[in-house]
Amino acid sequence: EDFDFIFRLIPSTEKVFCIEDVIYNYVMTPHSATKEDSFSHRQKVAEDSLSCILNYGLYFNGFDKKTVNILKQPFNANLIAFLYSIATYSFPWEYKKSIIKKLNAVGFIPIKPLPTNKRRRLFSVMMNIPLLRFFLFTYLHKRQDEKNIKS
Repeated sequence: EDFDFIFRLIPSTEKVFCIEDVIYNYVMTPHSATKEDSFSHRQKVAEDSLSCILNYGLYFNGFDKKTVNILKQPFNANLIAFLYSIATYSFPWEYKKSIIKKLNAVGFIPIKPLPTNKRRRLFSVMMNIPLLRFFLFTYLHKRQDEKNIKS
């Protein structure tokens, strides 16, 4: 919810700066929704996030090119975080493919402009190249399965 609020607030401000420093922390409680780890909960969160991301594409249509370019930086940060969560969770390959297909259809993949942060940039490049994306999704899926077996 905080990303949605901030994202919609940006066009109303005169100056915006994006920083990569962590300046706040979430307080996690044992029974919060963020602790829920069932497949159905994860899929619902993914679907809700995807819906918001796809709606931002419509939101971009209401602004001039300069404003859209400004909005792309925080939008891409959110998109990359979403894709990373999809990649690292053991969703079925077909489900991951369907998400990529939807993002590709609206022009959010390939990710551009690429982020300046090296790790996010590398991840984005891998998401932009179908063969690398396949290997990354496969590798991360296998690691998640191994992690689940050990737990």
